Amino acid sequence: MNFTDTIRAYITSEALLEKGDAVVAGVSGGADSLCLFLLLMRLKTELDLRLAVVHVNHCIRGSLADEDEAFVRGLCDRFGVMYYGVSEDVPALAAKWKTGSEETGRIVRQRAYAGCLRKLFDGKGKVALAHHRDDLAETVLLSMIRGTGIKGMGGISPKARIAVENGTIDVIHPLLCVGRAEIEDWLSRQGETWRNDHTNEEDAYTRNRIRHNIIPALKAENPGAVEHIANLAAIASITSDYIERQADKAISELSDNNNRLKISGLINVHPALFGEIMRRWLADRVKRDTFISSERIEAVKKLILSPHGHYAQLPDGYIVEKCGGYIDVIRAADEAKDHKQPDPGVICCKKPLHGEEKKLIFAGYEFTFSVRTRQNMLPEAPADENFFYILTSYDRIADICLRFPLPGDRMVISGRGEHKKLSRIFIDAGIPVRQRKDVPLVLSGRDIFWAVGVRDCPAFFVRESDEVVLLCQARRFT
Repeated sequence: MNFTDTIRAYITSEALLEKGDAVVAGVSGGADSLCLFLLLMRLKTELDLRLAVVHVNHCIRGSLADEDEAFVRGLCDRFGVMYYGVSEDVPALAAKWKTGSEETGRIVRQRAYAGCLRKLFDGKGKVALAHHRDDLAETVLLSMIRGTGIKGMGGISPKARIAVENGTIDVIHPLLCVGRAEIEDWLSRQGETWRNDHTNEEDAYTRNRIRHNIIPALKAENPGAVEHIANLAAIASITSDYIERQADKAISELSDNNNRLKISGLINVHPALFGEIMRRWLADRVKRDTFISSERIEAVKKLILSPHGHYAQLPDGYIVEKCGGYIDVIRAADEAKDHKQPDPGVICCKKPLHGEEKKLIFAGYEFTFSVRTRQNMLPEAPADENFFYILTSYDRIADICLRFPLPGDRMVISGRGEHKKLSRIFIDAGIPVRQRKDVPLVLSGRDIFWAVGVRDCPAFFVRESDEVVLLCQARRFT
């Protein structure tokens, strides 16, 4: 099977194109996108395609970028294809949005594709991109390095629906069945020339380092390494799709009328399916999935299996609540409003990084942990009977945990390391017996550094050498 027949068969097997489709092709002028354009031109009459080209000038390579733009515009003139050009200062946008240049460029391109579809095809059509088999292998390796699950191992899907501003776009990848060398060889045989982006040769980006160093090393071990990675990605994609379908089925079967999940039905679920159930259920309940990490899922699993805990913390003021044989997702504001104060067991989080803020709901309090400089270390909120705070040495704090008092608890009470039983500290502070078990404790590791409203630990006091401090605040719900 020749090169074009291989791609035609792939398009058919993956149902990427149908007769009469409107197709927007992303064309940079490089070998991959030129190949995609020429192949779509061959299919244009056969499938009665309505074709347009989008080119984005990222304003990164100066006159070379302008020459790329002129090359693509000339290509469209040569073949009589509609051209849609966008010029965006990606470095300036990256600084404004506080995103990396790669991520910024991706957003700009997706907006351009959506804009072209709206202007030329009433928003209906497909976006064809020129990612090929080598790109797929690089994406899989990049995902593995950064940390991923089975879905991420699928790499680049033959077709996908991508969320963009004010809607979605349908993206297809017709070249995933061929590699970079095959593409360049085919173009050379057609007598075609293409533009080369010198930034692709630099090792400033992780993907380029994978392309120039890791892929060649893998090929040296096995010339078929890229093909094998692509096959693994296909298997992972199919497996992920099956697990997602099973998870949706399980959610439907275990949900009540309020979209709570029945705990008894979750206990014996296979770990692979449990994780996907949680990811999809939580993402649906909070309308986002960026923070549904494996650590969050593990916290929910511990909550389900624990005979004592009632809460698992999520970011952005969400918590998973265990009640009446079900788990539910509620907002911290709802928790405060209803004055619920069930025993949540132990809640832990990593200490915030510089510029970050961590919030936890525990025992009828909202806790806020933030990093401050010595010049700006006092809280903005005025102190009142429901507001408490302490300042601690940032470097002395490890992970932060919240819990209630336990028998035998002790606390350091002097800079010399002297200890005293927590029960005696409560007596000295005049805390009534019936209230002592409800005093929230804040710990670093195993060390209690704050009994809220009672005492903090001298071992964690701010030192003269500390450039930054940890501000710990607790506001009681009223």
